[in-house]
Amino acid sequence: MDELLGHDKDLKMEMIELFIRNVPNDVDLLGNAILEKDLIGLKKMAHHMKSSLSMFNLTQEVAFLEQTEMNAMDSVINSKISKEFTFFKSSLEKTIVALKEVNMA
Repeated sequence: MDELLGHDKDLKMEMIELFIRNVPNDVDLLGNAILEKDLIGLKKMAHHMKSSLSMFNLTQEVAFLEQTEMNAMDSVINSKISKEFTFFKSSLEKTIVALKEVNMA
């Protein structure tokens, strides 16, 4: 994040607040697309989320989104995606808790 925003503390806090506010809903939409086998929604949400997560250097989570987006383009939604989504969601929940602590400091 420092590479993109430099030392602008206010902008960093704003980006953290946006992440905390928007990512839970995005995760829910992605999860629903997986459950409903909605290829268009899955591709859209995976693509949409990549930039936000990249900004926070969440490389494993971005890799999941990239693979998920590619699978959606290939019309593939399988149990592996569902299983990996569980870990993806858990990781983001932990990240949000950590960011809330940073934002309050």
